[in-house]
Formats: sequence, C-alpha cells, structure tokens
Amino acid sequence: GQAVRTVSTALGPLQFREFGKRGDRVAVALHGTSTSDLVLHEWDSTAVALAEEAGYHIVLPNLHSLPRAATIGLQPSALAAALLLIVRLVAGGSEVISLLLGKSWGGGLAASIAALPSRPVERLVLVAPALPDGSLTISCQAALFYARDDPAISDAASWHGALQNEVLSYMAPSGGHRILEEYVPRIVAFARRSTKLGRSASFKAAPEDMVCCEAIMASCLACKQGISIEAFCRTSATTPGCGNDAHDM
Repeated sequence: GQAVRTVSTALGPLQFREFGKRGDRVAVALHGTSTSDLVLHEWDSTAVALAEEAGYHIVLPNLHSLPRAATIGLQPSALAAALLLIVRLVAGGSEVISLLLGKSWGGGLAASIAALPSRPVERLVLVAPALPDGSLTISCQAALFYARDDPAISDAASWHGALQNEVLSYMAPSGGHRILEEYVPRIVAFARRSTKLGRSASFKAAPEDMVCCEAIMASCLACKQGISIEAFCRTSATTPGCGNDAHDM
C-alpha cells in the first residue's frame, strides 16, 4: 500500500497518503465520516486514475488521524490551512488546491473550503456531499455525482443552487452512497478540462452520460430525472429542459 506520512498542523498531527509524481498539479481527496478502511481508501482508484491519466499528484488525508477534539465542529478555514500546508510540502510552495474532491462528510467539508473568500480551490468534485450548516456560494468549476438510490439524493437540489459554475452533474441509476467506478472516468475528464472554459462550454463525455453543464434549475425536469436532455425530449414534447445549450453529447 501507499506509505503513510504525517505533518504537524495547527489542528494537530495529520496523516496522509500520496499517489502520483511530485511536481504535478495537486489534488486532495476527503473521505466520508466512517473510520473503516473501506471508507478511508474509497478514493484510491480515483487517485490512481488521476495520477496516470490526468497528471495529478494526489493527497489523501486521514482526517480521523487528527485529535478527536479537532474534528468536532471542524472549521473550513482551519482545515483549508492544514491541507494547504500539505500542498506546499508536496508541491514546493503552491497556495492553491488544483482539484479538491470530497464524498459525504468530506464532500461537505470540501464544498465549505471551496466557498471560502480566499478561493483556495480551482476545481471541485463532490460525491453525495453532506449539507453543511448555512448556505454556500461556490464559484469554482464543480462536478456533482449521485446515485438515484442514494439516501442523500434529496440534497441534490440544494447543491445545484450552491454551485455557481456546475460543469458536470452525473446521476448513476443505482449504487447507493459510494464512490462508484463509473464516476472515475468522468472525474478524470473533468479534471483534464481547461479551467478557462466556463459552464456554457460543451463538456464532451461518453454518449451514455447524464450531463448538465449549467447550474440545474428546479424547473428542469430532465435534470431532476437524471437523464440526458435528448432522452428527455424523446419522451416529452411539451415540458422544457433547463435551457442548457451544452447537452450535445
């Protein structure tokens, strides 16, 4: 397995593992709330793909390695400072997280960090993220992933409102509250996308993808059903989609 390193932060000692080559752009992936090995390693296959196919150096911190008192009511600014300390360590002084990923509890933390006024995140990936207290406005490019049978699917509408530059929204037919293998190639494609492209730019993905490249509005029934606009239009001639000009797979 990957060697575990420890860095001293203001929150306490923080363990992390690394994938990829130092010197590449840095991605950080935050796990869910469970302390099980399955959850602590749930980003591993994504990390390998990002390193091999997208040229990232990936850091996987173990947030449970922090003192328990530090993880209770963990403040986004404090966690951001700890993560940026690791980024500076592995990337020679960088002051930004090129790609921040988070699932469930880690997704809520990642989103809160991305919403900080200092804008420490260039690009954000959320998998079934937990809703934090209070509203968020997130301006960086973002991708959102859910499975239809995920118990947290009811939170999706709130996230569509918070993500001001939602480049990719993908809903798997099933899979529950997990990071699914079918998410990985889509995350890699998103990670390789130029940061200069706005949400109105076309996002080329696999034909079977269910993609929205706008912040999805509540009136977009196609998006709410988790299907492509083409599939929606084949089944409805009267109800509009979200007005998105980028559904062009």
